[in-house]
Amino acid sequence: MDEGYSYVYEIFGRKPTSWCSMRNRDTVTHAIYAYENLGMLWRNGDLGIHAEKDVGNLDDDTWEWWEPASRAGMVHPVFTHELDQDPAIKYSISRSKFRNWVDNYDSNNVSIVSFYEYSQISRNTYDASFENLQYTEHSIIFDARTNGAIALVNVNTNAGKNTQVYDNTSKKFLSYNIEQDNSITFWVENNHTYGIYFVTIQLPNNQYQEP
Repeated sequence: MDEGYSYVYEIFGRKPTSWCSMRNRDTVTHAIYAYENLGMLWRNGDLGIHAEKDVGNLDDDTWEWWEPASRAGMVHPVFTHELDQDPAIKYSISRSKFRNWVDNYDSNNVSIVSFYEYSQISRNTYDASFENLQYTEHSIIFDARTNGAIALVNVNTNAGKNTQVYDNTSKKFLSYNIEQDNSITFWVENNHTYGIYFVTIQLPNNQYQEP
């Protein structure tokens, strides 16, 4: 496993972040070693494609399940082997079906990310913290600390049509969702400072002044 890890790093210049055995001989013992010593996640484990036992990997034999699932925007960890042949070899996905799979998620505004990023985003439910909270009648400001991946936050406030969410670090206004209780939900990045402002200052030509 160490040798394979080093080989991938030498060839691609990037350290692999997930793994599985193509001969299906991988075990929990291997998974623990890979995670603790190499920082890799097990694609075949309960965190990976076996999170739901009856889903199956992405290949032509499981396309009957994946086609409507991807069309509905259902999120589930998955991987495949080859994806550039049409028709595909065993345990792989045909190129036309793979393009359809990608297009289905794109039409649902769902991003396709690595196993590692998928895991880290989920872990941010526990890992993320928010510091230096400042609250006034017109604004809420806080610092976000994550494990390096993005985190989804919900701020319990009474948002209105003039509410603006601003990333003070990247100097950008952000989109957000207003929930049924008028709280707001949006994505944050590690070591960024965010401001929620309840007063909008509009300048000529529909430009917005930085809060």
